[in-house]
Amino acid sequence: QQLEVGIGYVTGAGNECSFVPYRWITKFKLKSPPWYPLRMIYPEGITGTLEITTEDAWTFLYRYRTRRRLEWEAEERSVKELLQFFIARCGLDFDVISQSDAVQNFKPEFSVRTGTSYRTAIKNLLKMVPDQLVFREGKVLLRNPTTEEAVDWTYHTIIGTALLIFRGDYGETAIDPNRAEVWGDTFMKMAANWPQVGKVRDRLVRVTSPTYPDITRAGERADAELRRAEILTGGESSMNAPMNCGLEPWDVLQITDLNAGVTAIRRRVRRIKAYWNARHWSYQQIISLGSD
Repeated sequence: QQLEVGIGYVTGAGNECSFVPYRWITKFKLKSPPWYPLRMIYPEGITGTLEITTEDAWTFLYRYRTRRRLEWEAEERSVKELLQFFIARCGLDFDVISQSDAVQNFKPEFSVRTGTSYRTAIKNLLKMVPDQLVFREGKVLLRNPTTEEAVDWTYHTIIGTALLIFRGDYGETAIDPNRAEVWGDTFMKMAANWPQVGKVRDRLVRVTSPTYPDITRAGERADAELRRAEILTGGESSMNAPMNCGLEPWDVLQITDLNAGVTAIRRRVRRIKAYWNARHWSYQQIISLGSD
């Protein structure tokens, strides 16, 4: 069963909330208090708690399996159309925030064996392009995280200046891979982050499948490999902050943390964990960050 959770604030305009990505209930338990005397202080009719176990959208996609082998010939469907096919088969809506040329124009030869999870198929398709998926309520959204994107949120350690930071750590990490080769039948296309190569030497990834029809499509794949590596392995950082209901993975942040000595640096959100801080009686977020 689908579970909708809205996290927000009580404001002068009333209750304001943003729905987190939907989750799916897999189990629930009715639990009595762990210690018998505690039951004496519970109001009449309340004898315990309800414990609900849920799974996120990626786990939900993992549950779906292909019933037979699926195959598409080259030039039959674009990567975007294939993503939409698998997402729709799970009963989820698909939409676009932004998209690359590669996801629209590259039409690969693609096959999926019987019993393969839809999550695996979707992640194999995403390897071919720089685009990423964002889960918003019951929708799956496509987003192309480019370096030209505007800042989505500004964080600062001074109260009232911007969104508040409690604490954070901000690193610079060698990118891996820093050089990519994509091979076709009769050609090879290369892309490299030469400043990184000069610092840590060659860290190569070589792509030989699927078959790329021309240098343009191969060049897009080489650029996608480096762009993905830059976000996921460069600028490894994290921070702890109050609840931001609208924050999503792949958002761009501008961060000024005077305690850490950083000013107006850009980072991109990779993961978000919301939790209840019982000591401070408030929801907080742990935000994992990568390079922008």
